[in-house]
Amino acid sequence: MTTAPDYFLGMRIYVDGSLDNVPRMQLTPAFAANMPPGWVEETNKWMREFFGTENKIIAIENGRSVVMVPRTFARLKQERA
Repeated sequence: MTTAPDYFLGMRIYVDGSLDNVPRMQLTPAFAANMPPGWVEETNKWMREFFGTENKIIAIENGRSVVMVPRTFARLKQERA
């Protein structure tokens, strides 16, 4: 769930926990629809272990607003303090 905006150096910052630990790579829904379900889960699990996850940061409104995970925003505020 995205929070109400906070501000940092004039940019609106939205915090959204759903952007935390996003798989770097996984099968697309269109490809997965044509494959056996067990194979899809197994392959997505392998790709998550092999390629890892990431914390997404999304710039919107030509960079005037940013959506990030709570941990990233906390570190950003700590660095600025």
